[in-house]
This record gives sequence, structure tokens and C-alpha cells, in this order.
Amino acid sequence: MEGVRILSEAGADLHRPDKVGRNPLIHAALNGHAHVLTFLLRAGVPADDADTLGNAASHYAAGRSGCAVFLLDRPGVDVNVEDRSGTTLLHSLVRAWIRGGGNNKTTLPWAVMRLLEQEEVDASKPSKETGRTVLHEIASDDEPVKQPAADLAATLIRRGADQLVRDDEGRSATDVALAKGHLQLAAMLLEAADHKDACPK
Repeated sequence: MEGVRILSEAGADLHRPDKVGRNPLIHAALNGHAHVLTFLLRAGVPADDADTLGNAASHYAAGRSGCAVFLLDRPGVDVNVEDRSGTTLLHSLVRAWIRGGGNNKTTLPWAVMRLLEQEEVDASKPSKETGRTVLHEIASDDEPVKQPAADLAATLIRRGADQLVRDDEGRSATDVALAKGHLQLAAMLLEAADHKDACPK
């Protein structure tokens, strides 16, 4: 952190990207340096600038909940920003959480909860790469779905997530949950779909 401050005081360009388009903010996110992130954001380094892969700092911070929260607390950050594959920050956070496995999944990451507080978040947005929504990601877990994941699915549905969206293989989140043996999750998704159908248009 001290080195970054010294470089800044010496006139270093904190906005300058490297040959793959990664600015210092992205490198701070990649390495989980939350204090450096804070310093760079206060210095005006754009949070949404992307590298040549289409990834912004928020995508690289997704596996590091504390870093992602720092970015989400920054005014003007696009909470629906996508990388080149069409993956949103919400997708990235949930994927990182699910793939962590074990005790990692006993509580929801702060960043996911913080992100879902943002009114602008599109809970139904599918990935352009696979057509999967975040509900698909939860349903596709190879491990038994723990209560926090079920709670997350319920929260997404309350936020307007459409459980009837089909991925590129033509499967809904319910189809995926059934295929993985997540019967309680599938039942919840079916109940939500029935409720949606019963609501007046």
C-alpha cells in the first residue's frame, strides 16, 4: 500500500493499463488488496474499465467478498456490468461462492447480500455464454444445496428472477435442480412458477 502511495505522490499514472488492458485497480482486485482498491478508487481510477477479456475489477474481486464490497460501495459502479462472455458481477460472485465448497457455503458472502440490496440488479439476466441465470448456477451445484443457497434462490425470486428462463441447452433452473437431485430446491422453483402463472397479467 505504501508503495502505491509513494508512486502516486511521485506523479505515476494510476489510470494507465498494461498490455492486456489491466489498470492498477484491476491488479489490486486480482490480488485481493482491499486497501489499495480503496486508495485507487478515491484517486479516481474508473471502477468499470475493462481489460482485453472484458473483465472489470468487479469481476476479479468476485472471489474476494471484501474487495467486491468496496467496489459496490463506490457511487457510479455499474452493478450489471458484463465481461466478454456476458457474465455479470452477480454471476461471478455466486459462482465463486458455490465453487468454494465446504464451509464456504454455510453463509452468504457479504458482497452477494450487498449486491442484492441494489435496486438496479437484474436478477434474471442470463449469461450470454451459456444462457444460464444465477438460479441455474445455484441449481447446478454438485453438492447438496445448503440452506443459505436455498435462501439466496428465494431472495432472487422475490427480486423478480424468472425461474422459467431456459439456458442454451433448453433447461430451466427447475430442470437443472431435478437433474442434480436437489428436490427441495426444485419444489420451491415449481411453486414460484405456479404462483407466477396464477398472478393476473
